[in-house]
Amino acid sequence: MAISGAFRVWGFFKTIKNDALLLYYAWKHPSTPPVIKGMLVALVAYVLSPVDFIPDYLPFIGIADDVAIIPAAVLFLTNMLPSSIRTECEKESRTWRKRIPWVFAVFILFILMWLGIAIVGLSQVIQWLV
Repeated sequence: MAISGAFRVWGFFKTIKNDALLLYYAWKHPSTPPVIKGMLVALVAYVLSPVDFIPDYLPFIGIADDVAIIPAAVLFLTNMLPSSIRTECEKESRTWRKRIPWVFAVFILFILMWLGIAIVGLSQVIQWLV
């Protein structure tokens, strides 16, 4: 029973990720209504803004508003898109989703490279101090 619930939650997060990518392409689409573009700007401003409705330092409650508002807004905006724009943006986002594992692999290699450089540099500093 618990495993089934975990798969549902994972599927929900995957849907939100796919819809967020779809909204990125909808933002770039010239036929997207200005109202939706304005709401997208407001959502991005909310995500990037340090000001929250409920401060994050409050245990559980502070993060709960972000966990509720952001996915709800993504689903709402995705459903507001006209069907023709949505299908075009889904095609574009599908090609990008195929690239995500490669982008993630390059990102991981980049992080590992910087960690290696930091470790070598730190070991040199420690040798210099001793």
